[in-house]
Amino acid sequence: MSKEKRLLERDAVAGIAAQADRARYVGSIEHKNYPSPAGTPSPRHTASKCPRVEEARWPELNEALRAAIRSGLVSDAIDACGLPRYVWGVFDGQLFEARRLSAPEGGYKAFPVEPFELPVGAAARLGIEGP
Repeated sequence: MSKEKRLLERDAVAGIAAQADRARYVGSIEHKNYPSPAGTPSPRHTASKCPRVEEARWPELNEALRAAIRSGLVSDAIDACGLPRYVWGVFDGQLFEARRLSAPEGGYKAFPVEPFELPVGAAARLGIEGP
């Protein structure tokens, strides 16, 4: 069984927020069913599929990821580089979970989730209903 994801305590957010500019969305071909900067799609049948985001909008994905980190919508699991393992946020009205990748440094993939999948307290920080 995997460890439960927990939201970082508010008093620890400032240290993580300072690292936000190091984070970047690189995507994953496992969650795409269209060609993207992540590469040629190779969707895993059990992976949720991301909505199409045109390449010109990928800088917006980076900013959404960084804004979520600055807002403290991150897990209490922090990697050796000082970045959170998980980040939760909203892009184009869709709730996403971003997960830290082993490479490249600072890289994240993200996929759609439902509010019930959020850790306790994240929905309140997002201003939505959930656990």
